[in-house]
Amino acid sequence: MGGRMRKYFILFTILLLALTGCGKKKQKKKTKEPQEVSKINLENYIYSAPSGFVSLDKNLVIKFEENMVQEHLVNTILDNTPLQFTPNIEGKFYWEQRDKLVFEPTNNLSAGKEFQGVLSGEKAFGKKAAGQKYSFIFKTPEQEIKEVNYEFQP
Repeated sequence: MGGRMRKYFILFTILLLALTGCGKKKQKKKTKEPQEVSKINLENYIYSAPSGFVSLDKNLVIKFEENMVQEHLVNTILDNTPLQFTPNIEGKFYWEQRDKLVFEPTNNLSAGKEFQGVLSGEKAFGKKAAGQKYSFIFKTPEQEIKEVNYEFQP
């Protein structure tokens, strides 16, 4: 009878350990918050920027590797202009998401042009990015087909 009790005791202990081990809650994955460091290097934070050919009537988007601004700035039109374009493009800037800066041109972009964009770190993020600039080049097509209405006849 002593052997039988020992088996039950071992079985009970294993069962108890298994149940307590399975009951642990998984921690939620935290999204990275905007950097609170003294200095940031824009090259390390930009995931994508306009390049190659860009449609004449689309917004220009800069995507960052992580959240760069606080939630209250999302969908707020920026007072300052963190991006300068050559040749100049009129429009407005806003954070569509905490990691996505959008430039919405007032008018369609000119066809067949090459543009250079320069993001000013200080204008976008303040003193922690002072002196930082990120440049990119993109083009617009000479002609752009928007819609084709073609009736196929065999």
